[in-house]
Amino acid sequence: MNTPNSRRALFFLIAFLSLSKTVHARKTGLETDAVRIPPVFWYEHDAQTDRTFLMAFLLYWQSQDAENSFKLIAPLYYSSKGPDESMRVLLPIHYRSTAKNSSTTLWGPYFEKTNLTARSRFVVPLFWDYKPFDKTLESHQLLFPIYYKTEDDRQKSVVSPFFWIYKDTEVSQGLVPPYLWRKTDESAFEVGFPLYWRFFKKESDGINDIQVAVPWFRLRSKTWSLRSFFPLYWGSSREKSSWDIFFPLVYHTKTADGFEKTVSPLYSKFTDPDGKVYGHGLLSFYSHEPWGGKTEGFFPFFLYRDELARTKFRFLFYNVEQENDGEHFNTSLFPLFKYKRDADRRQFLTPIAYWDGDSDGTRGYFANLFWRTDAENKKFFFFPLAWHSRSHSGSTTVFPPLLAFHQDEDYRFSMVAPFYFRRQKGDDVLKVVFPFVSRVSPERTWRGLFFLYWKTDKPDRHAVTLLPLFRHSSFPGGTSLYLPGMYVLNADSGTQGVAGIYLWDHRGRTQYNILPPVYWDFRRPTWSVKTFIPFYKFRSEEIVEKGFFPLIAKTDPVQSDSPDVPRHFLANSHRVLPFYFYRDLEHGHDLWLPFILGRFEKGLNSKKEEVSRGRIFLLSYWERTPKTYLNRLDPVYSYYRTPESKGFSLPTAPFPLWKYEVTDRDDPNKKAVQGALFPYYWKENKTFRRDFVLPVFYKSKLMTEDGTEVKSKKTWLLLYFDSQKPQEQKSVSFFAPLYFKFRNKDRLTRIFPPVWTDKSDTKSRQIVFPVFFRSADTAQDRQTIFFPGYWSSKDSASSSMLAGPVFRKEDFKTKEKMTLTFPLYLHLKSPKHDLAYAFPLYFRHQHQEYDSRILFPIFWNFKDQTSEVRVIPPYFSVESKTEHTKTTGVAPLWSLIRSTENQAMNFQFLGGLVGVEKDAEGKKEFTILYLFKI
Repeated sequence: MNTPNSRRALFFLIAFLSLSKTVHARKTGLETDAVRIPPVFWYEHDAQTDRTFLMAFLLYWQSQDAENSFKLIAPLYYSSKGPDESMRVLLPIHYRSTAKNSSTTLWGPYFEKTNLTARSRFVVPLFWDYKPFDKTLESHQLLFPIYYKTEDDRQKSVVSPFFWIYKDTEVSQGLVPPYLWRKTDESAFEVGFPLYWRFFKKESDGINDIQVAVPWFRLRSKTWSLRSFFPLYWGSSREKSSWDIFFPLVYHTKTADGFEKTVSPLYSKFTDPDGKVYGHGLLSFYSHEPWGGKTEGFFPFFLYRDELARTKFRFLFYNVEQENDGEHFNTSLFPLFKYKRDADRRQFLTPIAYWDGDSDGTRGYFANLFWRTDAENKKFFFFPLAWHSRSHSGSTTVFPPLLAFHQDEDYRFSMVAPFYFRRQKGDDVLKVVFPFVSRVSPERTWRGLFFLYWKTDKPDRHAVTLLPLFRHSSFPGGTSLYLPGMYVLNADSGTQGVAGIYLWDHRGRTQYNILPPVYWDFRRPTWSVKTFIPFYKFRSEEIVEKGFFPLIAKTDPVQSDSPDVPRHFLANSHRVLPFYFYRDLEHGHDLWLPFILGRFEKGLNSKKEEVSRGRIFLLSYWERTPKTYLNRLDPVYSYYRTPESKGFSLPTAPFPLWKYEVTDRDDPNKKAVQGALFPYYWKENKTFRRDFVLPVFYKSKLMTEDGTEVKSKKTWLLLYFDSQKPQEQKSVSFFAPLYFKFRNKDRLTRIFPPVWTDKSDTKSRQIVFPVFFRSADTAQDRQTIFFPGYWSSKDSASSSMLAGPVFRKEDFKTKEKMTLTFPLYLHLKSPKHDLAYAFPLYFRHQHQEYDSRILFPIFWNFKDQTSEVRVIPPYFSVESKTEHTKTTGVAPLWSLIRSTENQAMNFQFLGGLVGVEKDAEGKKEFTILYLFKI
């Protein structure tokens, strides 16, 4: 307790005995209003100090003045209030006390105390909590037997028979079965056995973060990550792009230039680098431009488009389109009407009428009447009876299908079908008076009797035609004659013609004689071909070929005058298809046998070496040179040999069952050997060795470039895995799920469930789950030990211990000690105060300014610099150093108040039934039956 609480207790005891008001009134000589009927009723009121006191049946007590008040309902309830403090007691379940800077509350098994420095809470016998308001100090919380927690601004520790958690500024680690973790800024290791695993190392250049939470996993490096919720979800992130796929519902991708795409059957969204956003949702679609334009719609009902200069809207068959400057407007309800307005033009359209007008004129139709008028032209069309058009240059009138008249400046047309037709275009006049036809112009004259006889005269050409019997024409340098089944052209350059199925042309560079399909003779300056089916002969500047088309042929070369002309591919060859094709090469031969899909070849390769090669049925292939040899029979086997390497393999696909290959044989630094003897595979060179036994074993070793030291090695055998990097002092080995080992130059971790061992240069941990835990940190001089029923942690600044229901903590710097025997005993001790509490009977609190002791219900003692209170029921004693008085008594029989400086005293029996008062000068006054004073 503090000083205000001591004063409150003093005031309560004095009020309880009904003595303080009487003594004070008589000492000052002031009169009071009083009604006293002991022991049934007592009432006093002091108008000068506005103080009131009330008692009823010795069970109800009340006192109130300007600053203080109290109530007592014996023996269960007590309440008092002052300027800076208050108290409320409801026996046996409630107690609450508040002062200016502290408060104390008790509700049955719950106790709480708060002051300027901390807050303490108890729930007997299971819960205890101590929380200082200064975050640099350590807080404690115990929920027995579930967990115990300590925390400050640097570290946090939670210990339990069921789990363990520790966290400080450098590391976070713990065990909540089946989850185990250790995290730092540089690394992380997490296992939620058997479905969750994580391995993270910050300084790694490759994949440095692996997470598996079956069926989810993620692989991540500094610049790349791959994640999957197998098999439906896959995602990847890179420095400049990312994508996500959720089969078959959603696909999302994003790149560094701002392009973003989200696609699903029900929804899509696309964001272009220039800021354009577009997509769809169910039957709706949209597009938003960065400059403000947008398109929105709901297929097939609704469409809205806002462009930079135009706005469009459509709902089913209704359309609206307008320019944003207000000059153009277009609306329609298909197929009922359409209206269009421009700056100087109006259009209105319905199925039976159309009107279009502007400053130049009008146009349109009504039923089968069509018109168009302007300042210079007029057109009327009464479909299908009449059509009239007039302009400044001419006019046209038509009465289909018999009459038509047209004239302009240089063209006239008249027709009275079917008897008369005349057309004049300049000096060219065409006239038809059926069946006579004539056309006269300055260049030629053409007359005929439609449609049998025609005669044409030109200055240099004359022709007479009597269809279908003949046509004869003469022209400078020759004539032509056409008769049924025959055509002949004679000219200075030669003749050309057709006689039945025979065709010839003896003019120009290309000449031919053809009697299809038996005889062909076709000649060009560079080649010629002559056939008499099935025999043919072909000749060019490079070859001469004879044969029976298309199966048999022989090709001879033509000697060229220039040695630089390349040899034709078919030269010196002969063939009988489909049996063989043979070429005689300069250094060998080339034989094709199509019926066995084979080829046999001998000649020179690109290195001018003799080479022979062949293939049969596309499966067997061989090739031989003076230095190399290759033989394959797909997919059975393959063998090759070169000066630098050799090897064989069988089968050749899809993977070898038996293989041996050596490359770079003459260079010890590069020589490599790889082989297979199913299911065993291996590969080896100076710096690398790999062994693999499908599907149970894998081993690899990587050496330094000089081959003297091991750079890394890996071994895998079913559930066993081992990886070593001696130069980096890193290693990983485990036999899942029985044994795990992780080692680098700073740290060694071993897991042999349920045993966990962790060691480094400054830290070590041993865990036997769930019964034992030990941790030692030499850098911070901290040691922690835990096993069921016991926990201990100690460093250079403090120590903590929990043994069953006993908890003890000591701060070496502040010399503060705390001992808790849960749930009955608490002891807090520091150089400035000492607090002991044995629930529910004993309480002691010592401070530099006060001392409180309670042994309920036989002893109370409250002492501070101004007063001291002692209670040994029913005896009590109150000594006030400020008022220089001492009060003693046996409640509720008698009380005595004496001054320590003079003769003043006040004695009352049964609350004033009989009393004696003495002032400072020794004068006495007697009280009888509460009312009568002598």
